[in-house]
Amino acid sequence: DVVTSNIGIVAAVVVAAVVVAGSSSDGDTPPESLTFTFANTGGTTNSDAITINGLKAGATWQYSIDNGATFTSGTNSSFTLPDGTYDANVVQIKQIDATGTTLDIVKNASLIIVDTTIANLTMTLDDDTGLVKTDWITNKGKVNIGNIETDATWQYSTDGGTAWTNGIGDSFTLAEDTYAKDTIWIKQTDMAGNTSSVLKNTSPIIVDTAPPATPIFSFTDTGSSDEDHITKNDTITVTGLEKDAIWQYSINGGADFTNGTGSSFTLAERNYNVNDIQIGQTDVAGNSSGVVKNTFSIVVDTTDPSFIGATKINVSLNTPIATTIYNAQATDGGNADENITYSIKGANANKFSIVADTGILTYRAIQTSKHNDTVIIVATDLAGNKAEKSITVSVKILLAQGFVINGESSKNLSGSGISVSAGDINGDGLDDLIVGAYYDSRSNNDDDSG
Repeated sequence: DVVTSNIGIVAAVVVAAVVVAGSSSDGDTPPESLTFTFANTGGTTNSDAITINGLKAGATWQYSIDNGATFTSGTNSSFTLPDGTYDANVVQIKQIDATGTTLDIVKNASLIIVDTTIANLTMTLDDDTGLVKTDWITNKGKVNIGNIETDATWQYSTDGGTAWTNGIGDSFTLAEDTYAKDTIWIKQTDMAGNTSSVLKNTSPIIVDTAPPATPIFSFTDTGSSDEDHITKNDTITVTGLEKDAIWQYSINGGADFTNGTGSSFTLAERNYNVNDIQIGQTDVAGNSSGVVKNTFSIVVDTTDPSFIGATKINVSLNTPIATTIYNAQATDGGNADENITYSIKGANANKFSIVADTGILTYRAIQTSKHNDTVIIVATDLAGNKAEKSITVSVKILLAQGFVINGESSKNLSGSGISVSAGDINGDGLDDLIVGAYYDSRSNNDDDSG
């Protein structure tokens, strides 16, 4: 006959058996009922110990975990059940008396699951948005949890294990903050009651969702005006940059951006219209700032003006003060004198005057003796670029060119004999020119009296 015992759960201990009756050793009194127990957590257990009850004195016992195909001799009153799933009747225990007679066999009446292991969880940022993808600096606080066992529960702590929160799904979200090493903890507990080791963050985690400030840029407005935005200084200085942030600039209205270095960049020589220049920055968490743009046109001109004209000039003695002795002409890529301002310098500069917008050079006083003066003329464009030209002015007696000397009467041959190297004959300090008239006579006749 087969006797099936009830399954009783007392203090999380299960008594589960199907008892198969055997023969009695004395023929009259049946042996004490054989049973076994194990810790239970609801069909699944993390306790692998099976305890045997009801063993008869002097009897031995054996157990099988393969539905009775093979039996192993037991010792004392328990054995260990390996991790696994055991359907009803797979676990069997029998006791045998001294004559070798099987007294009874007990089998598990219901499913037994033995689970003594559990995987440790893993955690990763859903999106490490920072400049370095493994630096744990992000503007997205979502943390993904891995290795969650089926039907297990898991918890997380953000204060080093002081308080725990039950997890939902396979992730949780960190608030904006800086989390030191070993501050974030996670663990899981499976259906068998196994609890994993606590996993802690091994590196600080920074959640930063605030964008950095919009950068500021400036440049030096050179030239005669500090407000015309025309400059020879091609350097744009960028301020308001966050530490370790990257910044970029565009010079074509945002169509293309270039990574900046340091705190400045250089503009090529040309005109920049409104909004051509744009600058922004991205912090280490991946947050982007606003973009600053130029609200006025900027002209970068780094080319010096160029002069045209002679470098040596002659001026006659006793030339009136108002007389133009030199007309300086410089160009900045356009017409001569256009957008050019002239000035003079040098040891002899105090002898001259120059008109700033035309380059007309004059003496301040009448020059009465022969000499040379050197003066430097400076041409400055709107951007402040300068060019210099050294002019040598020779003050001397200037002879008329191509003159004709006619006598008072015909045939006197005035000018037929000229000496250009007579020297200072009359002692007035000037070289003399002697003109001969071979046939001149005081009586205006044709005598050879010249």
